[in-house]
Amino acid sequence: MNEKQHIIVLDCGATNIRVVAIDCATSEIVAKHSMHNSTKEYNNEGLIWDIDEIFNKLQACCIEVMKQIPKESVKAVSTTTFGVDGTFLDDNKRPLYPIISWQCKRNAKIMDKSLFHYFDKNALFHKTGVGYFPFNTINKFIWFKENKPEVLEKASSFLFISSYINFKLTDVLSCDFTMLGTSMLTNLNTQNLSEEIAETIGYNTNIFKNIVNPGDIVGNITDPMAARFHLPSNVPVVSSGHDTQFAIFASGTDDHTPVLSSGTWEILMVDTQKIASLDSSLLDKGITIEFGCELQHYSMGIQWLASGIIEWVRRNFYGEISNDEEAYNTMISEVYDYKEEIDSATVSVEIDFLNNQGAIKGLSINSKRYAIYYNLLVELAKHLKSSLHSLENLSHFKAKQLVCVGGGSKNKLWNQIKADTLNIPIIINNRIENTVLGASYYAMQAITKNKSASEIRDSFKKDVTIYNPAT
Repeated sequence: MNEKQHIIVLDCGATNIRVVAIDCATSEIVAKHSMHNSTKEYNNEGLIWDIDEIFNKLQACCIEVMKQIPKESVKAVSTTTFGVDGTFLDDNKRPLYPIISWQCKRNAKIMDKSLFHYFDKNALFHKTGVGYFPFNTINKFIWFKENKPEVLEKASSFLFISSYINFKLTDVLSCDFTMLGTSMLTNLNTQNLSEEIAETIGYNTNIFKNIVNPGDIVGNITDPMAARFHLPSNVPVVSSGHDTQFAIFASGTDDHTPVLSSGTWEILMVDTQKIASLDSSLLDKGITIEFGCELQHYSMGIQWLASGIIEWVRRNFYGEISNDEEAYNTMISEVYDYKEEIDSATVSVEIDFLNNQGAIKGLSINSKRYAIYYNLLVELAKHLKSSLHSLENLSHFKAKQLVCVGGGSKNKLWNQIKADTLNIPIIINNRIENTVLGASYYAMQAITKNKSASEIRDSFKKDVTIYNPAT
């Protein structure tokens, strides 16, 4: 008799923490539970992630999920999180300072005032391929160099959030390969750590312990942690890492088919094995190149704040609706109900995406909230079009379609606006949990050992919805 086998994926996002159980035979999600995630102010120094709170929420979510599936059916656990953020540990494997959040203002101050004191701007971009964003890990390292040098001196290891969670589960120190590609601490061509950058900042690259690739087994869950999470003893914990890369991988696209991961940030990326020629003009366009899920693959892309801005509209204009799902449904339905009125409205939205600033223009006492929301979606779609053109020029291809994954892909209104603005079909994978699916495919690879993650992914039937441009 064939018994059910499940993969448990721990997914820590900037907004929500989730645990998902996936059926290995069908790749269907059979159980999931989520809790809200948020930053905290620490000692008036800036915003941090409370890793103990995150871990406890993952535990609580996992317990709820495990109520819905047989305990013995779990064959592997995998962890995926957002990139760049992590913590230094001492010789006793204890954190030396809380995890600085990518949302913290001190990151921008470091990039503006200190980063280019240590590094030539163009040379650093050519070395790492990573675009200049305040949240890059390198800015946090420089902050410690200038404000907490004792942390760098005492650091025995550095763990990104995904690796810290895996460490807590297994008591094994490791570093997820895809996370390194987000840090601006690596060499683009060798896909390894840069000794030159480390020497300049003043840390030893040995603090990144045991670099593991997607699908590698970090270790087995310890008995105490298995008991806390209601999981079987000795279940393997498999490396995944940066959530965006796994969402792109799960989409199953061919080389040079652009994928838009739409969430708090919209991240437009193309998977390629060829590194385009880099020049300084790309910096102003926000181009970045990260490590793909597969070795010698690169995710070349552009990112900008998107749903994070929509969340601002939700908070400030739809605050009387307490339930998030109801609020977003209302925002969309109002646009459909008052579309003719919106078309004749004078209100418009303009956004400076590089600096995350914007303006609402044409406001009057007759302006409606749904006009602001609609025009925000239009502005976001226009920026998507401009970004896609930049990628096409950089990688010498012409997009015939765009695959959209992530939470933003659930917004039918926004999908149609994107199709109309880009004048190409928008392909939505109806199995919207692409990040956790991508992580699960690598976990399945680890336990089956006779198929690659790509072969496993391609063995499952696709279910898509296509939004064609309006004629």
